[in-house]
Amino acid sequence: MGTFSRRRLLATTGAVMGGIAVGAGPGSAAGENERFLIDLREISREDVPADVEIVHDVSEIDVLAARGDPELVPESCAVVVVVSVDQHG
Repeated sequence: MGTFSRRRLLATTGAVMGGIAVGAGPGSAAGENERFLIDLREISREDVPADVEIVHDVSEIDVLAARGDPELVPESCAVVVVVSVDQHG
């Protein structure tokens, strides 16, 4: 499968975001329970607010997977909203 890298993760996420409308999903309030990535090259982990839940720490590639309101993160350029796709059939 190849080596997992931060570049591949962010490039794939960007490609997915480019082709799919981003939303919070059914049944959830927009902004309150979104999943998103935080780029640790743009923001210090200490600057991530306590209201943002760190779901996965992938600091080996300078990324945190988080849940909450991405607007709470001080540097908006440090956040990439994660999109999930459900397949039917």
